[in-house]
Amino acid sequence: MVRQNADWIGPFESDEGVPQTIRDNKGRNQYFMIPLLLGLIGFFFQFNRDPKRFAATLMLFILTGLALVIYLNSPPIEPRERDYIYVGSYYVFAFWIGFSVLAIGNALLKRKAAKSVVIASIAIGMLAPFILAKENWDDHDRSGRYLSVDSARNFLASCAPNAILFTGGDNDTFPLWYIQEVEGFRTDVRVVVMSYYETDWYIDQTATKMNDSEAFPYSLDIENYREGTNDALYVSEMAQFVGQAVDLNDYLDVIKRDVEAFKIPMQSGDKIMRVPTDILKLEVDTAKVLDMGIIPNNLREYITPTMFFALKKDRNGELQSRILTKGQMMLLDLIANNNWERPIYFNYTSVSGLSFNLDPYLVQEGMAYRLLPIMNPNGRGRDQVNTDLMYKNITEEMRFRGLDDPGANLNEDYRGFIQNHRSMFTTLSDALIQEGDTARAKEMLDMGMEKMPAEAAPYDVSSIGFVQGYFDIGEPDKATKMAMEMASQFDSEVSYLQDRYRYNRELSIKLQGLRYLEALLSSNGKLEEAEKVRLMLEAQNIRSEADRRNF
Repeated sequence: MVRQNADWIGPFESDEGVPQTIRDNKGRNQYFMIPLLLGLIGFFFQFNRDPKRFAATLMLFILTGLALVIYLNSPPIEPRERDYIYVGSYYVFAFWIGFSVLAIGNALLKRKAAKSVVIASIAIGMLAPFILAKENWDDHDRSGRYLSVDSARNFLASCAPNAILFTGGDNDTFPLWYIQEVEGFRTDVRVVVMSYYETDWYIDQTATKMNDSEAFPYSLDIENYREGTNDALYVSEMAQFVGQAVDLNDYLDVIKRDVEAFKIPMQSGDKIMRVPTDILKLEVDTAKVLDMGIIPNNLREYITPTMFFALKKDRNGELQSRILTKGQMMLLDLIANNNWERPIYFNYTSVSGLSFNLDPYLVQEGMAYRLLPIMNPNGRGRDQVNTDLMYKNITEEMRFRGLDDPGANLNEDYRGFIQNHRSMFTTLSDALIQEGDTARAKEMLDMGMEKMPAEAAPYDVSSIGFVQGYFDIGEPDKATKMAMEMASQFDSEVSYLQDRYRYNRELSIKLQGLRYLEALLSSNGKLEEAEKVRLMLEAQNIRSEADRRNF
């Protein structure tokens, strides 16, 4: 299957088994020089015919291209493509491509081919855009893709009325704002971006009513969070609080009163507010919370009178960060003063970026996690599920349009949304299995595979949860068949990636997926299939070791 000297197509002898994205890109590089050659023709044509305007055009090309590369010194890894930064240089090069038509036309005129000049020039000039359109149309075709909108809808549909939903950044926020502001869906939910929440003007916005969402209740005021004030709070344990958890409301009062004793002097002469302990606590009126009816029936026994917000630590017991940001300070203020009147939710990216740990108190109700005074009985984070509500949200409130369409351009970036949705199905299925409700667990597994089949969206590591689920509900044949399909796909993708990268995050993830599939098959008595996966891993490890020696 693997070739030592693979050509463009990579490690595959034929298109059989090759991921769709690889097949789509096969052979495209042979065309890329046509626009370049035409641009160079136009470049020298303008240089010879109009040196003064050429100098101005060249300066614009350099300033909006190479000069920006040097000035910005962009890092090699970005969350998304940043090529729009250099769009000015693209326009200039497009001018030169246009000038190439004049250059070719003039060359033909010199050969006295006047009758064919117009036709030939147009034909040659149209060659590049025609080929580019032909080869790139499917990469840029968005028809049949609805998950950008549906994912936003599904997040908002996961939230109770009048909720507050915290998000992490642009990609997981802008679709939510679109569906609220343009389509008018769930305008009662206030979407808060944690990255913006670090600014005073954005905090001020949350303290005012917007659409159908009321203002947030805060104990701190503008004097406590204006720009330059409490931008960062430094975690440094004070002697009188060693080994203790400080009451959150008491600490917020210290910030509000700007108590001098809690400040640390800096070398610059400024002072920074101190967080005097690595654990803050919040007392909960459990009787009131139970009367409000916000605690799921399956989790009522785990309600806690005290919530502890411990700063995150690494494996060595050291704090991951000694900084509590302004936005996190205001989040704690909101939690303390909200009194459970408004539901507070988080998506994965927002809660993962916090310096303190909320995981033991998060309950999944769909695509979002709700903060509730429930202590996770397993001692782990983010595996508590409101099964009845999550089941209702998935089956009645959510949409999954176009994810079963093999013809839709569900590219690699887009599949991140799909992976999140697959994980939602397997999380609910696992929780239902723990409750002994195998009928609804099977329904969720079947629905997930029906809405997001591998024919349209190739398997990812989150799909392994479906294999585990089918084993758990007593459908080993279906689980085994799916596991071997995944293993074959992962093995092909690993081979392709190993031919191109010494190290690649996706490569590491797919290898881990193969290892987990081997263990899963073996633990469920599918020894023959587990051995096949083990041999795949062995072959890949041999290739990796050979590559390292050659390198």
